[in-house]
Amino acid sequence: AWAEADANYPIAKTSFHIGSMMIETVPTFKYLGRLLSNDDCDYLAIQANLKKARNQWGCIACILSMDGASPKTMAKFYLAVVESILLYSCESWIISQWSQCWLDSFHHRCARYMAHQHIWWKSSGEWECPPMSEILNCCGLSPITMYIAKRRSKLLSTYAEPSSTLFQECLVSASAPNIWSTHHIVWVAIAINYNLMKWCEVALQLGP
Repeated sequence: AWAEADANYPIAKTSFHIGSMMIETVPTFKYLGRLLSNDDCDYLAIQANLKKARNQWGCIACILSMDGASPKTMAKFYLAVVESILLYSCESWIISQWSQCWLDSFHHRCARYMAHQHIWWKSSGEWECPPMSEILNCCGLSPITMYIAKRRSKLLSTYAEPSSTLFQECLVSASAPNIWSTHHIVWVAIAINYNLMKWCEVALQLGP
């Protein structure tokens, strides 16, 4: 097997061969249920998860409403079924501002449905918008960023030593998904696959 690449476009123009047969190059492909792209962007993966989560929520939300489930009961089903689909593989996402807005919007819409507190147009000519913090509290939910942070913290606590520099540094970053850096993700992945925590700590000290 061998590869041939254009010097100016090493990714887009790279071609791989087995003998004389060239292997087809695709911009995206699915691996273990997650969409991966050749530009290493997580936007498509997040959008795919959102689509699956919307479909799943549509299946169970109507049934729960017809049964007269309380907001907190609906929230438990949401966290157990929908959120697990929505945040699948979020531990390694690089979340852009736009992607975060999409995630927040879906999470908030679901919470408004559970609490029966929607945004609506008043006869006075103004919009009525119940505070999101009160709606989340009514459902017993937290902001979507908290659930992402919990998943990342769980990953770190499973594979890293709590006393290590890498663990402490990444744990801080986990609380703010939009600054979770590729530098952290790459070295955590190495630690998971090869258990080279000391290498990770050295890399962290050396910088990106």
